[in-house]
Amino acid sequence: MGEDKKIVVKRGAKLIVDNGTITNTCGARWGGIEVWGNTAVAHKDLFLTTLIPTITVKDYENLHPTRHDHSVVILKK
Repeated sequence: MGEDKKIVVKRGAKLIVDNGTITNTCGARWGGIEVWGNTAVAHKDLFLTTLIPTITVKDYENLHPTRHDHSVVILKK
């Protein structure tokens, strides 16, 4: 990533980094990852066992959110 640059994950978008690294070679700081949500919608932690115990990261990867939904960032090893 370039100096002061950032990744923006807009509403309804997904960013999946699967066994990868986001870095730069210039040594300068970059702006990070900005995840846009929707303040009009309550966001629940779908990985809590009290909600839907069978949801997995794979389920999140297969979601097709709309532009009104929250953003999803999945970082996998």
